[in-house]
Amino acid sequence: MGKIRVLEKRLLGMMLFQQAAEGGRQDALKLFAEVLPEGDKLLLAKESSGVEKFLVGERENLERLIRQLLPDRNIARLLEPASMLRLDILLKNVKPGLITDYFRHAADLYNAAVFLRMRVCGRPEQELLPELAAGGFLERKDFRRLYTRETAAFLHLLSNVHKRGRIVDYAIALEDGIRNLESGRSFILLERRIKDFLIEILRPAKYISYGPEPLVAYYYARLNEIELIRLVLLGKFYGFETAAMKERINAVYV
Repeated sequence: MGKIRVLEKRLLGMMLFQQAAEGGRQDALKLFAEVLPEGDKLLLAKESSGVEKFLVGERENLERLIRQLLPDRNIARLLEPASMLRLDILLKNVKPGLITDYFRHAADLYNAAVFLRMRVCGRPEQELLPELAAGGFLERKDFRRLYTRETAAFLHLLSNVHKRGRIVDYAIALEDGIRNLESGRSFILLERRIKDFLIEILRPAKYISYGPEPLVAYYYARLNEIELIRLVLLGKFYGFETAAMKERINAVYV
């Protein structure tokens, strides 16, 4: 547990990502090089492929660390990329708590995104159910029931999510992203709201002294960090506008 607490302190703050997005490409590379343990390798990147190679290595190092520190194979299976497709089965083998809550919330928000994306693309209702994850707090059948209904009905569903005797309101977090999407813009705001919500679900792990929760939270916090580094640096290599990058920078764990 002590190792994870030390690693948590090395996680990057929101201000650093904003600063990197506002500077030039070389400035961003130097900024990350200064704060990452093996960041000097980034200074050798002359093309976007060099950044990708570095970040692949960062993810491999993270996954190696998790395998070393997480003895519970049932929880480890939840961390696998394809776990969402069999989440209802995997969760049966994990003690209820912050970790199972996180994955159930993740399933609900994954399903909400699939539901909205398919509606915007005009996909037929009968194609929805096979695309949805099982195991969330919301039933898959409710998504299908509301597929052809007005957005207000869907938001009502999202605002009344039953979680062990209390109500969780996803609509507060997602409504502006949903409205933004349906007004003909993009998924950017909705995707950011989803990521922000899930980071908030993990935050209580900072105050848990024993158990796998801090490790799982660190894993997803670090994955989020790696994706944000990719967003900013590839944006610099490809010439994305600063505003477009900053719009995509979601919450971080620190």
